[in-house]
Amino acid sequence: MAEQGDLGFGGLLRQLRNDAGLTQEELAAAAQVSQRAVSDLERGINHTARRDTAALLAEALNLAGPVRPLFAAAARGRVPAAAVLAAIQQPGQTAAVTAAGAVQIGRASCRERV
Repeated sequence: MAEQGDLGFGGLLRQLRNDAGLTQEELAAAAQVSQRAVSDLERGINHTARRDTAALLAEALNLAGPVRPLFAAAARGRVPAAAVLAAIQQPGQTAAVTAAGAVQIGRASCRERV
């Protein structure tokens, strides 16, 4: 497997799919996309996913909270895939993507902002 820093979106998608215990066919069915779309993304034939495809995949993979927008940004090539894994591995953290595409990860606030 690639190092986290070298992990592209295809590797991220494969890792998340495997972690969810899904085959390509099962993920495709759950996301209502073709198995070929999943395969092409995982193999790097397509380096990025369309916004709607990324949203469908995120839903099928049960990604929530700050992970979902990071996954969508990684699918569009705007943030490194490693940022998604970091957000998943640090559930007490929040993640934000700056306008420059940098990822900032910090502690979630206990206070609500009004």
